[in-house]
Amino acid sequence: MKVGWLAKECDVATPTPSGKLGLDIYGMSFSNHIAEHMERLDPDLAIRRFAGPGAPPNHSYTCYTRRVEAGHQRASVQVIGILASSIRQMVTVGGLTTSFEAPQPFTYPRYSLDTNGNLVAHFSTITTQNELRDALADSAKWTAFIDDLAANDAFYVERIVKADIFDHSVIARMMRRAWAQHVLRERTTALGGGDGFSRSPDIAPVLRSMMLDFANKARQSGERPIVILIENRGYGGTLSAIAASTLRANQIEFVTTSSIVSPDDASNFLADGHFTPEADEKIARAVLELLGREH
Repeated sequence: MKVGWLAKECDVATPTPSGKLGLDIYGMSFSNHIAEHMERLDPDLAIRRFAGPGAPPNHSYTCYTRRVEAGHQRASVQVIGILASSIRQMVTVGGLTTSFEAPQPFTYPRYSLDTNGNLVAHFSTITTQNELRDALADSAKWTAFIDDLAANDAFYVERIVKADIFDHSVIARMMRRAWAQHVLRERTTALGGGDGFSRSPDIAPVLRSMMLDFANKARQSGERPIVILIENRGYGGTLSAIAASTLRANQIEFVTTSSIVSPDDASNFLADGHFTPEADEKIARAVLELLGREH
């Protein structure tokens, strides 16, 4: 399953077929590809995928917690895939502001930590497709959505997101695209992208808290929590620096892709930025080995 909206994708409670090991994997296309190879290598697995396009960990974490709170039947193994290039989106409330080429209107909450170190979620004013349709037909609701982006989405820039007369000019669109790329790089750097976000108070401690809460909830439910740190091209060591020591200290099982396929080797990647099938298979084998199902 690959649907961005939390309301559609997370309200699912399909039982695991008899005789198979069930896994629920939360993530994005990268984790979906790994799951596909795991199923090919081990037909006795039954994997449900919960993913959004380029989804950051706040999307995956919320999907899991939503299913816990709803009491949905879940698999015995719960897996969250974290994509290194998407963690900057932890300071956004949706996919609209960080993708100029194909803006994605799905939303998810932005998390912060309160004074006691507890996770606090801020939800967008639009959380479902129907709410988006309503807002497009109601100027007050649309204005409220835009105001929320301006206040709570660190990558929102009005003149990039908002349509205007220059959208009808090819040259103006090219100029806007260049500016959008500049803003994306500039704000990523301001968040600490240069040192892998490990010192960013809006990202590193929040991500660690998410992983700890995910593991604690899974264990309390009798589930086995696993984290896949997906370090894609140009992000080698990023997630390891933020999360590896915390995962080890709390005995949370994890796989780091950069220890399996180098993120600095272009031959491990397709033109669209995804891993090659060969790289995906290597990662899938590593996850199966962690599960005790070597192939």
